[in-house]
Amino acid sequence: MQSLGSAAFFLNPSVGWIGTGNYPFGSLGAIFYTTNGGATWGRSFMPNMNLVGQVTDIYFVDSTHGWATIREAIEHGWSGLYRTFDGGQSWQLWYQTTFPIAIRQNSKGIFFTARLEGVQRSVDDGLSFQTILVNSGALGLDLDEKLGIVSSEATNTYNVTTDGGLSWHPFTLNQEAWGSFVDAATNSLFVSSERDNKFPGTSSIIASITPTGVAATQLFIGKGDELTGGIAGNKGCRSVIYVQKQSGDGTDGLLRSTDAGATWVPVRGPYNLNDKRFAVTGNGAVVYAFDANGGVWKTSN
Repeated sequence: MQSLGSAAFFLNPSVGWIGTGNYPFGSLGAIFYTTNGGATWGRSFMPNMNLVGQVTDIYFVDSTHGWATIREAIEHGWSGLYRTFDGGQSWQLWYQTTFPIAIRQNSKGIFFTARLEGVQRSVDDGLSFQTILVNSGALGLDLDEKLGIVSSEATNTYNVTTDGGLSWHPFTLNQEAWGSFVDAATNSLFVSSERDNKFPGTSSIIASITPTGVAATQLFIGKGDELTGGIAGNKGCRSVIYVQKQSGDGTDGLLRSTDAGATWVPVRGPYNLNDKRFAVTGNGAVVYAFDANGGVWKTSN
């Protein structure tokens, strides 16, 4: 069964994981891992090795312990949070839930976005979860020990936190964004949207969000569905942020900013469909991304 890259997480340029799938269409939802920078890949053991759906997000606390969110195309009980204790070689279905999109963990707990409910949090190592933010269109989630942002569908509210996810504050953007990003270097929040709240979509944007005061600044404005909604960057002391485009128009591939989003430069590479994620590591210099045909791309220059 052919599959498509859908999510990625890398601890460093050599060690990382990719998820596959294409919800709501029929495609294999699987996880693969590498320890040599993508030269070779192993396939993870999953409770259902023939799951049809999409790995929507992957997040690792360290080289051994990680989480994945998976949405099954047609529900047979396999949607939910998956957990690994052996570096991603095998995964357990840890918590069953219908439509998980993104997951993060910090000292305040384990957080994930449930598209039909909002943000859910666990303080007992994932044994139980409580809804701490009601948002029926919640999508992307990025969170560290202090700052966090939840993106949403175009007709729903976005939310930010300044206390590591204990409390959340709403704001309106009227854009649908699959992904969100906390830039640790500048203490800024970013989203990249696929489209606005019109149908068909007329614009897609990159925006920075101020954590306090909750104001959005549009940094890039493109056509509707020009961007995929995928955004990722370096988590160190240097601000390097990437956004992936959805169409080939001569500046296809990825956009990069090294000045906290003030300017965006096309750096080519693969363009993709919406609702996909990619990974940035190596102080922002190494990117693992997918194309729309199932290919995995890497840059290290």
